[in-house]
Amino acid sequence: MQVFTEYFTQLYAAPVGLREADVQEYFENIALVWFEEAHRAYLDMPFTVEEVAAAILSLPGDKSPGVDGLTPAFYKEYVDILAPCLLEVYAESLETGSLPASLREALIITVLKPGKDPTRCDSYRPLSMINIDNKILAKMIVTRLQPLLSRLVLPDQ
Repeated sequence: MQVFTEYFTQLYAAPVGLREADVQEYFENIALVWFEEAHRAYLDMPFTVEEVAAAILSLPGDKSPGVDGLTPAFYKEYVDILAPCLLEVYAESLETGSLPASLREALIITVLKPGKDPTRCDSYRPLSMINIDNKILAKMIVTRLQPLLSRLVLPDQ
């Protein structure tokens, strides 16, 4: 375990190598897509309890839980109780610009890559197991963006 800890700590501590000036130059030289006012208004609308419930009910039942141990089946079973509570959490997060701790936590596990030597640290792929409440928020955002994706993503992508 100590060898894994040292390996992945060093791997993720490595500097990215991007300078702020390089990032700024990149964004100055790309053509950004601008949405019409109606599209912006649609994207900026507050989420509804119906959207939260729909996102919960759309989750695949076989997803693994995150740190909190709560599965999609739990959320589906108690959707009527949880959807309004989650809506409050998400609304406050968007208002404050900060997610609560549960939406920023992940359980990181390692999975052996096919055909790789199990005694080598670089033979493993780290996977972040995020909490289902995070997946619900992500699903709501994706669902909101779905009708506008053709404006953001080229057909060949």
